[in-house]
Amino acid sequence: SRVQLIPEQVSIADAHHVCSTQGCWQADHILIATGSAVALPPIEGIEQALTSDDVLRMEQPLPQSVILIGAGVIGMELADLYLDLGVQVTILEAADRCLSMADRQISRSEERRVG
Repeated sequence: SRVQLIPEQVSIADAHHVCSTQGCWQADHILIATGSAVALPPIEGIEQALTSDDVLRMEQPLPQSVILIGAGVIGMELADLYLDLGVQVTILEAADRCLSMADRQISRSEERRVG
């Protein structure tokens, strides 16, 4: 599958690791994608992550992997962008599905499309 979606609340262990009750994940960058206006959720270690605004201003080479925290519209758009550029993507979402504000059929369709 192209994207791993984990429906869990998380904490950021360091600049490259995110952990939940299901385990820990590693990536070159951790991105917070919680909505169209940057909103930093109350996650331990949040200061070590990048926001979607930070990512769009980056001048560094593409990372090999990213962890996206948030599977709303912005998170899924960033996932698409990174996937198209060949970056490994893991999405962590507190809700039980991506695009949780959308109709369940749309949400499942998007999960199949990126997966």
